[in-house]
Amino acid sequence: MSEQAENNLKLWEQVKSVPETAKKPITGGRLNGYTDINPMWRIKTLTEQFGQCGRGWRYEITDRRMSKGAGSEIAAFVDINLYVNDPGTGWSEPIPGTGGSMFVTQEKTTLHTSDECYKMALTDAIGVACKALGVGADVYWSKDTSKYPTGPPASAQAPTQAPVTDRDAGQRSPSPNAGTMMINFGKHNGRSIAEIYVNDPGYIEWLADAGKNANVKASCQAYLNLVTGSSQTKEEPEYNDRDDAPNMFSDDDTQLPFDI
Repeated sequence: MSEQAENNLKLWEQVKSVPETAKKPITGGRLNGYTDINPMWRIKTLTEQFGQCGRGWRYEITDRRMSKGAGSEIAAFVDINLYVNDPGTGWSEPIPGTGGSMFVTQEKTTLHTSDECYKMALTDAIGVACKALGVGADVYWSKDTSKYPTGPPASAQAPTQAPVTDRDAGQRSPSPNAGTMMINFGKHNGRSIAEIYVNDPGYIEWLADAGKNANVKASCQAYLNLVTGSSQTKEEPEYNDRDDAPNMFSDDDTQLPFDI
């Protein structure tokens, strides 16, 4: 590695590792098996590297908005610019970040409204901007424990089968190789359930819960049971502090069941 590269990666190397005390395994619900990073660790890391908020680093909110999600759900989004102050070069150029959280969420038979959606979306946006500096990079690196699944088990792989549309009138029984079913609609048109799950597990979980076609829905449910090794529906985990709860939009829009 060249001296220039080493200098460029100096900050990255200092902030890439997340201490175990700042990690929380998620053991239930749609994010089962992922790792959540305590947002206060990111703020502490920025302060350690650059100084107090407002002096060594700061952010500005450039936009906030509501967007309709699946069904009756509504999502809140916040856009920010993050700035860091280097003693040698002064204030940086803006580092953009977009974060999201749910304003209205469908919870079984009722709708839940969050009065902290913008606050949580702001926290998420800061985390997204921090990724560009390398903060917590080891968690997002594919070889390490990650919030994003690395893929289904090898046993789930099998030859492909005919595409199925969400509005298909046929009600065939789900294949035992449910992950091979081809989805021929929506943003993942032409991809199998297993392939979609690698990059967008929330979409498969959404189809398993609310798919319009019984065959698609049953196949998604069967595949999720295969991947998780359980046929039981898991409830969302409980948290002592709402700020500590994982955000389904954290750091990456692949968790969304709809396009933004």
